[in-house]
Amino acid sequence: MAEFKVNKYITLRLENRKTVIYVNGKEFKQCKYLLIMDPAGNEKYENAKSIDEISEDLSSRLEKQLKPADLGITSVQEFIAHCSNLQTWVENMYNTQILHSNLAFPLLKKLTEVGDQNAKAVFKEEIAKRLESGYSPVIEYLINECYIDFLDKEELYYSLLSPNDAEIILTIDKFLTKDVIKPAVNIEIEGMPLNYFVVKDRRVIALHLEYLTIQKFPIILVEKISNLISLEILEMCHFNIEGIPKSLSNLQRLKKLILSETFVGGKIPEAITKITTLEIIDLSRNYFSSISIEIENLKNLKELHLELNQLETLPNSITNLSSLKGLYLESNRIKELPKSIGNIKNIKKLILARNNLKELPQSMGNLTDIKYLDLQANNLEELPHTIYKLNSLNTLFLNYNNELHSYIAQDLCKKAKLMKSLRNLYLDKEQMKILPSDCDLRYKRKKIIKLYK
Repeated sequence: MAEFKVNKYITLRLENRKTVIYVNGKEFKQCKYLLIMDPAGNEKYENAKSIDEISEDLSSRLEKQLKPADLGITSVQEFIAHCSNLQTWVENMYNTQILHSNLAFPLLKKLTEVGDQNAKAVFKEEIAKRLESGYSPVIEYLINECYIDFLDKEELYYSLLSPNDAEIILTIDKFLTKDVIKPAVNIEIEGMPLNYFVVKDRRVIALHLEYLTIQKFPIILVEKISNLISLEILEMCHFNIEGIPKSLSNLQRLKKLILSETFVGGKIPEAITKITTLEIIDLSRNYFSSISIEIENLKNLKELHLELNQLETLPNSITNLSSLKGLYLESNRIKELPKSIGNIKNIKKLILARNNLKELPQSMGNLTDIKYLDLQANNLEELPHTIYKLNSLNTLFLNYNNELHSYIAQDLCKKAKLMKSLRNLYLDKEQMKILPSDCDLRYKRKKIIKLYK
């Protein structure tokens, strides 16, 4: 059995042709493997700052497809290579750039626990240094494996972020005395906490705050957030905030703004209409009673959510949102739509359920791309004759329009066949009762159109 003592705490042994690491006399079980670099590709790795960066190209092939023996490397040679790597790591004061983070940090942590003073001296420093590197895979590893918990909040934020962004997140964190805000490097990760921020290149690119235990989120903190100029996503949901400051318009990289159930009230803040990069806005459940005409400035807007507010009218300018694909206006008090509603030619989904609409403009027939139209629970008496031009319409809700019965029994029954793409038609129980026996809708029910109650 070959044995190599790296220092007082670390020993490597070759047992049954496998290299085993011992820390303070006990086996240290952790994945380890060698990287094999093609000499012809050395230039590619000259600017790499750590083994982690190189391993993205090399490690999976050696670990999953090749064995050292496949390349003519004996178990003894592999043992010697591991010994050399760990000796170099120790001689360089446990520099975690020399070993892969999956091995370096668990080993450094273990050495700290068994009393290695050198390890203790550099443990937090190495965590901070790798956070400062901005290299996302290592940062994600340190977050997921809870190594960031070894740093206090100031050490963490100032290591992870630029000074400006660190100061802002630290201010928010200090205010949220009963809520925890956590960092992440990927907004798509499953199981995200309620409150988190996403980091890229030492900047906050996404901030999500939800169901805070505070009574009111002060406007001065919203002003602070307005200085996170790299923000692409801002979500503040299900808690009360004092208001939206003009400074929010500083966020000129923002693509997604979610301010659902923040109880702002009144008119939709002008600052929002000045963030021309916005693609998705959710202002649902906020007691808004009017929309600024400047809404038309948002030429990149694709989704607008205004459900459960107190809107009675819509400005004509909303029809100038040429990129809009989804407009959600459920449960407001809207009595009529702008006559120019047909100008939103790219819209695919229009939700107008639970309003006070009595009629629809003839220009609805210009919404040639619309697939989903929800008109349930209004006061409609008839539909515009142009509705039958909507050849892309797949789903239509007409249920709970009590004044629409006569129209459905006569006009709709006769003309439904003109709506060539219609597959799902929602009618309520009473509407179903009055369908004539020869109604096209009854015939089509078996062939094309499904009726739902």
